[in-house]
Amino acid sequence: SYPIDIFIPVLHGYGTEDGTVVGFLDIYQAIYTCSDLIPSAIIQDKVATKAMLKLGNFPNVEGIVAIEGKTIEEVPFPAIVKPAYLGSSIGIKVVKNNEELEQALNVAYKYTNKVLIEKAIINFKEYNCAVIKDHNELITSTIEEVKHDEEILSFSQKYEKSEGKMSGSPNRIIPASINEQLKEEIIKISKELYRWFDLKGVVRIDYIYDLDENKLYEMYYNFSERIKYAKHFHILAMNRGEEKKILSVGLE
Repeated sequence: SYPIDIFIPVLHGYGTEDGTVVGFLDIYQAIYTCSDLIPSAIIQDKVATKAMLKLGNFPNVEGIVAIEGKTIEEVPFPAIVKPAYLGSSIGIKVVKNNEELEQALNVAYKYTNKVLIEKAIINFKEYNCAVIKDHNELITSTIEEVKHDEEILSFSQKYEKSEGKMSGSPNRIIPASINEQLKEEIIKISKELYRWFDLKGVVRIDYIYDLDENKLYEMYYNFSERIKYAKHFHILAMNRGEEKKILSVGLE
């Protein structure tokens, strides 16, 4: 047998990056490279995350919570239906009327009994920014723009189509073509969110920018699949002349 120095949880989704695995590792006082149990559990729950964002006065899309078996308040359309605990766009659907809402809820309830219904932003751009902590300094990656031809970036586009599988694909632009003001806003909010949720390791934060209202909204966090962020930090490191320093942070 060989001693294990450190665990790198390259896992994704409910039952893995929601604190389940790190909770198990905590029992054995193991060292790992991602956030602790409680922040991981909160971030995986879209409803809990939304409550935390509201407490911290962070920009967030309007929404309501639907519980299976209970009557929900009137929903303004278009809306987007999201199972509370899942990622990768599983069970997510944009709806435009009550009939589509009912169908989407029936699908979402197959995954979780708690569902988030948010205002659907139709005219938008999507950006990603990863953050890593080097001792007391937070380092943000190069910002990425994600392009897609559907109402949402679906599971199929993320994982099944060849253009969605790697950061060098045509639907991912690195660095994003954005003005300096928006770039600074994304970097500022990313660092604040990292501190607010007490995160650790590499975390990617996804944003939607409403082109009609010129407003930025935080949408999603991702703790895993760190290999996807390597290119983001590699470009940043080369631009700053600090390649060796930034790429060694994960090991430290």
